[in-house]
Amino acid sequence: MNSENGAGDAVTGLSDRFRWIEYSGDSGPISIIQDTENHRAWVQSDFVVDVRP
Repeated sequence: MNSENGAGDAVTGLSDRFRWIEYSGDSGPISIIQDTENHRAWVQSDFVVDVRP
């Protein structure tokens, strides 16, 4: 997977409050949306992993 610093296919979008980063991995694109005010982040992907409790 690529890093945010511009290596490879990483794409960074900036706004006043949210930072959007997209990585191109072996399983397809993965997007991360980070709230810059409280450092929370959301991950969005089409890749599905079976998780058992």
